[in-house]
Amino acid sequence: MKRVLVVTESNFPKETKFRLSFIDATDPFRLSSIFEMETHSLVVSLAYRDGLIYCSMSKGFSIYDVSDLSSVKEISHIDLYGGIDMELSSDGDYAYLTSWKRGITIVDIHDPYNPSVIGRAPCNYQVLPDDDSPYGPYGVAGIVVRGRYAFCVTCDYTDDKHREVFIVYNIADPSNPQQKVMISTAPWRSHGMVAQGDIAYASGFESILVFDISEPLDPVLINRHEQKARMCCNSVIRGNLLYNAGSDYAPEGSAGVLSIFDITNPLHIREIGETPTIGRVGWNLALVKDLVYVVSDGTISAVEIANPEKPAVRSLCGPSGADMVYDAIEIIDFSA
Repeated sequence: MKRVLVVTESNFPKETKFRLSFIDATDPFRLSSIFEMETHSLVVSLAYRDGLIYCSMSKGFSIYDVSDLSSVKEISHIDLYGGIDMELSSDGDYAYLTSWKRGITIVDIHDPYNPSVIGRAPCNYQVLPDDDSPYGPYGVAGIVVRGRYAFCVTCDYTDDKHREVFIVYNIADPSNPQQKVMISTAPWRSHGMVAQGDIAYASGFESILVFDISEPLDPVLINRHEQKARMCCNSVIRGNLLYNAGSDYAPEGSAGVLSIFDITNPLHIREIGETPTIGRVGWNLALVKDLVYVVSDGTISAVEIANPEKPAVRSLCGPSGADMVYDAIEIIDFSA
């Protein structure tokens, strides 16, 4: 078996280089670059299913056939405004994208050679008619899809407007998604979101927010776990543990960190382990067996988590140099 990491990279904020990087992780302690591919624009989130990689970009959406590592190719591309999170429907027919200040976008992907935007729904931000910029200081960041509902959180990179919200969209008709619930989470700014059962976890600036979503149209904020002087970017849940990539920040600068939380009791989250990761900010992560791969500014870290209370960085890889930012990651196993 050959294990490959698919990682997005850019020279943000210059934004003149945008690539997918394919990294050999068969030996997790000797990560090595295989090849790179140019992309249309900044790829900010990835999803993998059945030999295809779906890329949500700042100014587009592409699908790549990665079933054969020797002949990876883009099979379709459409122009749209993507965002930092994406989820595929269980039947594989739709991709649900966060679109930052434009809310959410739903893409029909049942024919991966001919995807099309079929639905959009706004958030609590007014986009002016002549605004063609993909981002801004505020918008929908994290998304979790459960049945006929999409649960989203917004993030604000300003700290004085207090417009952060938790939004529930009815997506039963993908061509006509409807905003049904909006509750304020201000002043707590969320970034990524994951869910397990009826509980959703929104990670962000200095906190992890916990929501009971058992009644989709009446979600309840049931806990806020404070993380002083820390940005919690994105999380993954396995069993009763939540793994989060983020950063500690201070006047002298920020530093990437992987944190591990026991979420057995959502009302009483406990941090049980953490380790610094190389890079200014840990943006995203992926789990496989006893390893977590964290992508950050300048490098990719392989962290051993056999003992969750003592995670340890075991390998590093920076295929394109320290001036690149690695934003998203997927793991693909190829048969030998």
